[in-house]
Amino acid sequence: MSNPKKNLAAKKKKSFTSQELAEGIQQLMDQKKAEDIRLFDLNGRSSIADFMLIATTTSLRHATSLAADIDFFAHEHQVSVRGVEGLPEGSGWVLMDLGDVIVHLFLREVRDFYNLEKIWDAERWIQENRQSGGDIQDTEDSPSNDDESPSD
Repeated sequence: MSNPKKNLAAKKKKSFTSQELAEGIQQLMDQKKAEDIRLFDLNGRSSIADFMLIATTTSLRHATSLAADIDFFAHEHQVSVRGVEGLPEGSGWVLMDLGDVIVHLFLREVRDFYNLEKIWDAERWIQENRQSGGDIQDTEDSPSNDDESPSD
């Protein structure tokens, strides 16, 4: 006679590495119509997590629904969600801590305001310059701001 507990355990999804988890969430975000999805590899760059995902949602309802889908996906793969901030306040920014993976869901205007990509790109630029022995300069002088034109 088979053990029902053993059969139940066999039906559970396998646990993921942090990279597999991040890539799985990235695919889920794409399927659920999140926009402008960015995956950052933080290995060796930060102690807070191994990966960070940033995505834009089209509405507060979309952000809430996507956060619930990510929560379900994590639990389905035996990953505990350590914290969720921004729900149900409706701030336009949902932050999910999945341990080795951090997820940011933004409304477009909130994402544009906080511009987390610029912070992490600036960090990469500083790290690359340190490794090559170059001078560290203010990131405001970096080439990433060339698209801004001075006002007349």
